[in-house]
Amino acid sequence: MTKKEVADLLITNKAGGNTANFSKYDRRDFYNYIEIAFDDSVGKARRAMGNEYLTADFVKSYKITQLYYDSFVDETFFVLPCSIVNNGLISVSPPQGADFIIQAGEETVYNDLESGVIIDNRIVEQFANRCYIKKSGKLSIPIRIKVIPSGNSYADGEQLPVPTEFESYMITMALELSEGQATSPYKKTNDNNFQTF
Repeated sequence: MTKKEVADLLITNKAGGNTANFSKYDRRDFYNYIEIAFDDSVGKARRAMGNEYLTADFVKSYKITQLYYDSFVDETFFVLPCSIVNNGLISVSPPQGADFIIQAGEETVYNDLESGVIIDNRIVEQFANRCYIKKSGKLSIPIRIKVIPSGNSYADGEQLPVPTEFESYMITMALELSEGQATSPYKKTNDNNFQTF
């Protein structure tokens, strides 16, 4: 399902199936709820399915060529190309060799690494959208990362990669989150008056 399709389901539910009430809602108002529900569904699916969840449908791969150097800590870092779900950084790999270790806070995440071999004890630690390669000095090699993008990384018409058995959970959660949602305050026409809705 796409974000647009889920939003349309939520609007249909809110409007009680009455098509005359559809115009009171704007699907963009529901996207935040859908994104939160998607991220939660991804976490639930990963816990239930384990590494079976880490397929090409759910994981995106990026080649990072732009590395930055932080002279204060003498470490190289890169910026994530999209927002990701909690613990959504799956692997960080140099052009040749095995994956780096991914450290999440105080705990090191080994179970999601695709390779059991660790190169030079390189540790990648994520801080918000930055990932530091610990004790690296200045590096200038391209790296490949694999991540699970969060809901806000997908456009309206893009498929949200949720396993079918978790779709109803996602829709129900988005519906519960949107319970207090009022009708849209957006102006339907432009009358050049910023004080009116």
